[in-house]
Amino acid sequence: MPSAVEGLEGVREVVVTSEWLELRVGDHWLRREFTAFRRERPPVFRGYIGERDRFQPRPYFRFYSDPPLTIYMPEESADATFAAVRSTIHAGAYRTFDLG
Repeated sequence: MPSAVEGLEGVREVVVTSEWLELRVGDHWLRREFTAFRRERPPVFRGYIGERDRFQPRPYFRFYSDPPLTIYMPEESADATFAAVRSTIHAGAYRTFDLG
C-alpha cells in the first residue's frame, strides 16, 4: 500500500511487476504497461520508464505515464519497499533514473 499516489485520483493499492503497474482505483484495477511510457531504449536494456529518489523524506518512483504517476513508498517500510520495487523493475530490463 503506497503512502500516496499523485497523477491519478482514488488509488488504493499499487502492484509493480517487471512489465507493468497495476493500480486499484475503487473496485477496479488499471494496468499500465511500461512500454507505453518509456523514454529511451539503450541497447542493453528496454528503456527508461521513470525516475526515483530514495533520499527524500517521502521516497518515491515517478513514472513517465500520461499523466505522470508518482508513487510514494509506505512510511513503515520505505527502504525495503523501495529496494523491492527497483529490483522488480530491473528484472524486466527496464530502468529508472536515480535522482538522489
